[in-house]
Amino acid sequence: MQPTLILGDEPRVVIPVARSLWRKGVPVLAAGLHEEFRPVRSRAVLRSFPLAEGATSARQKLDRLCELVSRERVDFLIPSNDSALLFVADHYDELRALTTLACPGPAAVRAVLNKTQTMQAAVECGIGIPRSFQFAGLAELLAARDSLRFPLVAKPASKEVDARFKIRYYRNPDALETEYRADPNFGSKYLLQEYAPGEGVGIEVLMEGGQARLLFAHRRLKEHPSAGGVSVLAVAEPLIPELVESSVRLLNHIGWNGVAMVEFRYEKSTRTATLMEINGRFWGSLALAGACGFDFPYAAWQAAHGIAVQPVAEYPRGVRARWTAGVWLRLRDLFTAKDDGIPRPSPWREIPASFAAFLPGTRDMLWSWRDPRPAIQELASVVRQTLAEDAKRVIRRCVPTGWYRHLKTYRSLEAGARRIYLGRQLGRLPGRQKALPRGVNSVLFVCHGNIIRSPMAEALFRRHGAAAAQSAGTHARAGRQADERAIRVAAEFGVDLESHAAAPLTEETIERADLILAMDAVNEARLLQRFPAAREKLRLLGEFAPRPLPSDEIPDPYTGDERDIRECYRTIEECVARLGDCLGGGR
Repeated sequence: MQPTLILGDEPRVVIPVARSLWRKGVPVLAAGLHEEFRPVRSRAVLRSFPLAEGATSARQKLDRLCELVSRERVDFLIPSNDSALLFVADHYDELRALTTLACPGPAAVRAVLNKTQTMQAAVECGIGIPRSFQFAGLAELLAARDSLRFPLVAKPASKEVDARFKIRYYRNPDALETEYRADPNFGSKYLLQEYAPGEGVGIEVLMEGGQARLLFAHRRLKEHPSAGGVSVLAVAEPLIPELVESSVRLLNHIGWNGVAMVEFRYEKSTRTATLMEINGRFWGSLALAGACGFDFPYAAWQAAHGIAVQPVAEYPRGVRARWTAGVWLRLRDLFTAKDDGIPRPSPWREIPASFAAFLPGTRDMLWSWRDPRPAIQELASVVRQTLAEDAKRVIRRCVPTGWYRHLKTYRSLEAGARRIYLGRQLGRLPGRQKALPRGVNSVLFVCHGNIIRSPMAEALFRRHGAAAAQSAGTHARAGRQADERAIRVAAEFGVDLESHAAAPLTEETIERADLILAMDAVNEARLLQRFPAAREKLRLLGEFAPRPLPSDEIPDPYTGDERDIRECYRTIEECVARLGDCLGGGR
């Protein structure tokens, strides 16, 4: 029998799918698209393949995936999370030419990954959705402010967007306005919805040729995050006819074929249903359906291989299943959650309720006596990670912020740069600041890659004409274009970075400059490690800020978003203006 390949890295999904097929004699392989992917340690998985290891582009990952599918003669590929589903949709034709895919075509996939499209499809089908908004900018938000009912929930408008968060709650207009003012693109990236009351109900379906071959329903008793998220404790429920009819109608309208879970918020007293989303792949509480006799993964495999799927007419109600690691995460979330206007249970009352989830009769979504390793590994990993995060939080509260940050930076540096970093920090103690060099005719701005901060500082400084200006990077790649986000944000300041080409820092560049201004202490230390002669003419640009900056540094916004770059550029603009005044005044 030829193997099936599961593409994804979430144990709650990968392991139940793999076990289902393994029990039927289907060989199973696993592969991951992200660097965080770790080999799957399970009796049900023959081998694991980290496709992102050393790969720098989607094309390289695709080439590796295609080579793997061909070499191992994979005849069924299952995307098990949203990022894998999107990857398959992006390369659908190439992958479909090699193997059978456990999802429909790109148009249907994007209809479930894009929340705006999903909600529009629901409206076209006459299915209730939360009152939703997507304001293009702050002006539109302010115009509609009086008509909004809070709290509001913000979610990525599409799962294709590289969003900063998956879900966030806003209890008043001021909190939401702050987001729009900080990030003008907030409205295009996030969909706002009114909070929908009720319990989370999932209708699990296997669609084939427009027909629902399998149907199962579960209700979420506990979720993580607690205000609405993935199942931590779920129970098998009777099928609710109106939810089943809505789910099938919506999936057919989209053109869906394969497995899906349609999620609703359902008010039992009024029999009111509100669509939340569609999961177009296997879901986290899949093991509950398996415990009730629904083998969705094997049924999907059968359908893909032309084997008739046997319907399941009845299943036991009231069967419960828990996600053990999720119990821990939910309890921790309740103790650390901020007050955002969303009702949550008391964390202290949640403690005995959490223990109740482990009483006899409740299944574990991941545990198996025949295959215990995945459950043990996941729980150990989650507990270890959260305890480390909590320990860091405690340390940050006990240790002055500046000390902790300096220690972290110091430990990240090479041995030679550490001594320089420490010496320069001590040299910046009150009363020890140095004056500017005399006769400054040329200024050099230095950052890490010369693609965000230093080119902007150079361009802004040229406006003042106090001296000639250039920029370079301690780790710049010659000729590299400015960061695309930096180009967009710089235009808001009247600066064009389209033609900028990064320049590596050289001895000639150092010698030619009368004044060198680094953006942060790390680049300052590494610069001095390579060019010690620059010591007397090297300063931090942040020293010229009109308001004190932590350690006079302008942090690198590379790992942030456009909002972070915009804030960075405001700071650089203020510093450069004051620097120009100082040089123009002959300081």
